Amino acid sequence: IPCFLLFILYQYKVPRMAQDKVNTALLDAMIIRFKKMTSTKESEVISKIIGNMTDPLFEKRVLLLFERIDTEGTGEINMVTFVQALKDMGLNKVTEKTMRQLNKRFGPRGDRTLLPNDLLELIKEMAGTRLLFHGMEHLEDLTTVQLKALCGHNWGKAVIG
Repeated sequence: IPCFLLFILYQYKVPRMAQDKVNTALLDAMIIRFKKMTSTKESEVISKIIGNMTDPLFEKRVLLLFERIDTEGTGEINMVTFVQALKDMGLNKVTEKTMRQLNKRFGPRGDRTLLPNDLLELIKEMAGTRLLFHGMEHLEDLTTVQLKALCGHNWGKAVIG
């Protein structure tokens, strides 16, 4: 009887299905760990507001955000306006990493302005790798960008458990 059961299990590809479930669970765990290790408060807020970079509407949402921030309708955003917009989104404090990114974009004195495409690049930079994953990935569907992000990540500081 055990040989018959084993034959039936293999005939219905049960071991293959079980291995696929294990692989999916491992990938999900890896992506969750990756997001936790690479996320900042800013990237979490941005991903909630704008969504995923792989979403076809991502750029449109960034442009809508630009219009919302540009209350004066000048077509440019200065650093004071942008920081105020971050505060309005719930970010009362920005991380040191974000401040470096803002200084790079707006200049050390904050005298430069952002155009819509500049905001798109800044959002991508601030969100970092957080927006790469939507949470329903399958190993065979990962893009090269996603694979590079996972493979190139420093997992040395990961705590298992």
